[in-house]
Amino acid sequence: LVLTARTAINDVVIDDLTELTGEEKNPPEIYLDKLQATEIDWFIETLDTYGYWGERAGHSAEAKARFIKEECQSQIHAILLKLLSSPYVGGKVQKLVKELRADTINYKMLLSAHVLTILSCKVDTDILTDIWGIETVSRNEFRQSPIVREFVDFKSGEVTVKSAVVAEYILQNTSDAATIVNVLITMIECAHKLRTNPIYFSLFKDLMRHSNLQMIVPEDDRMKAVIRFYEAAKNLERCKSNPQFWLQYAIASLVYGDLKRSKFYFDTSYSLAAKKTEYDTFMIDNHYARFLLVQAIKDFAHEEAMNNFREACTIIRQQIRFERRHYTYRVATFLKAFMDRFENSLSASELEEVISIAKEVSERIAKLPEGRQNHHNIVDCSKAMRYIAERGADIISKKKNKEGSSK
Repeated sequence: LVLTARTAINDVVIDDLTELTGEEKNPPEIYLDKLQATEIDWFIETLDTYGYWGERAGHSAEAKARFIKEECQSQIHAILLKLLSSPYVGGKVQKLVKELRADTINYKMLLSAHVLTILSCKVDTDILTDIWGIETVSRNEFRQSPIVREFVDFKSGEVTVKSAVVAEYILQNTSDAATIVNVLITMIECAHKLRTNPIYFSLFKDLMRHSNLQMIVPEDDRMKAVIRFYEAAKNLERCKSNPQFWLQYAIASLVYGDLKRSKFYFDTSYSLAAKKTEYDTFMIDNHYARFLLVQAIKDFAHEEAMNNFREACTIIRQQIRFERRHYTYRVATFLKAFMDRFENSLSASELEEVISIAKEVSERIAKLPEGRQNHHNIVDCSKAMRYIAERGADIISKKKNKEGSSK
């Protein structure tokens, strides 16, 4: 069997797949996220042929390759978004969307179709009818609009967005955050109402996730917009008692630097989880460890910061014993920022503590399946752990030499 899946889905199901196939070893994993050298050469030649380099047209092949590797991180998705950001290509899209914005309801329906596409959800006239109402969708203007048809195909009730990358570009670059949040609120209220249907239950969960909102809401005014979305959603019955909802709200608050709000919602998530039988708090613990390290770096002096460090490391140690996915290692990477922030304040014994956890994480990475070690979060974590071990040892050596010379 040769199976393919998006990385996020693969990370969730890979352990179940291993068990179902009866493999003694983990199935080999090949990450297809990054372009190889020959593929980068193909993109350079193709963009040259069609004149899509714009201001980079006169650059050397080496400079173009460096642009793809560094600025686009060797990813097709990023290359296409960069193309759309150019005045020549993106300007056409922006002009069409600007014309459509005058027709408010068609504009909002198009945005909702794009949101569903970004979330990998099914899009058809039935779903749009549930979201916007039968009277709205039954009008022929949406299907007949020449501008809508630039972005969407209609066939036998299906609504197919022509390009997920263009959809993401429209959401992130041609729309205001307030309008998109209004669309998202309408969608989550519909999904909540119809949540007994598996399609809408899945949509409801997807709309709650902060990582998804980051792909949908424009960067300008994103913090204000996302908070407004969670404030509107928190009054829905399913959200009030849902630990996952409050976890996502805590994550959003953490990302936007509101640590007091974040701590309050972490506490809420833990409290609600405690009321549920056999609830696995793995994800809450994982993000809370990140919160502890960020709080230590941002708000605390040395002594109090070490308390947060030790609590976070207790969680990290517990999770790396059994966890093979990248989540724990992504959190452990924050230990590098902790080291940089407090290296001049830590005693030799405290530095040894930091080095010890770094070595422990590195040893665990070495035992991961080879394919899993290539995940970018784990690669970044491995580099951070080596940095901590080397930097810590260097600082300890200097401290000892200084103490010796003073004696």
